Amino acid sequence: MNTSSKKSEVSKVLVPINTNELTSGAVSVIGAPLVTKFEHRQSTSLGPNAIRRAIEEVFALFSSSSHKTIEDLDTGTRRVLKPTFRMNDLGDLSSSLDKKSIVELFTFLSEKSTVPVILGGAREIGSWCSEVISELDQDCAIVHITPSISEGDSLAGTATFFIGVNGLMPAKAWKQTEQHNHTCVSADQIHEIGTIGTSELLLAFLKEQKRVFWHIDVSAVDTGHAAGTPTLNIGGLDPNQILDILDHVSENTRIAGCALTNVAPVFDRRGLSEYFAAEVLSRVIAPVLWDRVDP
Repeated sequence: MNTSSKKSEVSKVLVPINTNELTSGAVSVIGAPLVTKFEHRQSTSLGPNAIRRAIEEVFALFSSSSHKTIEDLDTGTRRVLKPTFRMNDLGDLSSSLDKKSIVELFTFLSEKSTVPVILGGAREIGSWCSEVISELDQDCAIVHITPSISEGDSLAGTATFFIGVNGLMPAKAWKQTEQHNHTCVSADQIHEIGTIGTSELLLAFLKEQKRVFWHIDVSAVDTGHAAGTPTLNIGGLDPNQILDILDHVSENTRIAGCALTNVAPVFDRRGLSEYFAAEVLSRVIAPVLWDRVDP
């Protein structure tokens, strides 16, 4: 693992540190700049640094506040940054990483009691993380926000929930999902029942779990809203749908980690795709990020 920082300025949010400096409970960010030969549109190797820049902007809202507080003007809900919150940047894994690299990384971070956040990188990283976390923690459930289901996503004995599936699926992967009694709410279903209905289904699932690992495939967003992915998704979700769902459920989980995949910034000059990834991250790590103060 490369723990050196390529930044010229010291970050207020993502602090580059040596692995020996890790503290229990911290969120550890690791880049996984994987590109696979199967992608017809490349550049996911640039995803980790693009997401890092977006994280700086999104999380700076908290760090720049003198009271470490943000208020939702629509609901009056106030969120206060936890004084114990720490987010560290451990640099990037090798671009030639494989599943073995993820195993070694998760094992190490588990010993340090830190929360891994993997910045991708190709979609395969999400499947590898799911497999690895299932092997290391039998009590951990998986939530995939993704337009596709890969064969490695549906694992026997691991509670799994898919959100935003859209288009044709490999027959084998679909059969595995059905055989293992995993829940799948497609993009079409979400358009029909809305974010509240989807949130209720997901919340019922989350309440039964001890820990949850989140995989956010940014290509779950319709390409018209976020073009910066290596695949096209017509009829997918819009960013507000996903954020609304997470706003309703994310504070009710004990997070085991997160993988953000399929960000290809060269296709999105506005930077919306990586910004969306950072916004999602703020929701997913809510249990360790802030305390909610009701109006």
